[in-house]
Formats: sequence, structure tokens, C-alpha cells
Amino acid sequence: MTDLTHTITATVRRRWWRALTLALAVGYLVIGALSPSPDIRWPFLGAAVLVVGALGAASRSRPVAWTLLLVGALMPVATTWWSVFSPVTALLILGCGAAAIRTTHDAHVAEPASST
Repeated sequence: MTDLTHTITATVRRRWWRALTLALAVGYLVIGALSPSPDIRWPFLGAAVLVVGALGAASRSRPVAWTLLLVGALMPVATTWWSVFSPVTALLILGCGAAAIRTTHDAHVAEPASST
């Protein structure tokens, strides 16, 4: 495999994990926005913000990104533990988000510094 093909494949993989994580965060956002109960609304809205924040922080600090992702994924589960949707979505967010953080961090480590 050539270097260009490897670079394109890595970029597509990185964007794919970020897109999946973002789509799941949007799901949390929609649930929070449409929920009539404030006890459910605010944890879901806060979780969506934290998950998106984790994706943004992934290029700067891996520990911060991991913390935001973990808290964001699990916050709705604490308030809606009786639902099947919340734990399953949290597991998906943790899996996709972990891959997104790992590939984002690896991409920034592997890129050489520009000489300009």
C-alpha cells in the first residue's frame, strides 16, 4: 500500500469514527430537546455537549477527552437506568468515541511539524 493510500485510509477512518460519535451525540441532543421532563432533559443535553467537547479536545489532550467522553456517555444512564436505550447508546458512544479519540491523537502524533 502506498503512503498516499495509507494516508487517505487513515483520514477516512478518523472521520468515520468522529461522524458516528457525533451522530450518537445528536441522538442525545434530540432526546433532551424533546423530553417533557427536566429530570431527563438536562442530563441528555449536557451529555451531548460533553461528547462533542470530547471530540474537540481529542487533538489537544487525551486525558481530558477521555474524561469528557466517559462523563458524557454515562450521565444519561444515571437518570434513565430503567431504559434499554440509554445504556446501549452509552456503550456505542464509548466504543466509537474511544476509536475517534485514539485515531485523532495518533494522527496528530504521526504528522510531522511543518517547516514554515
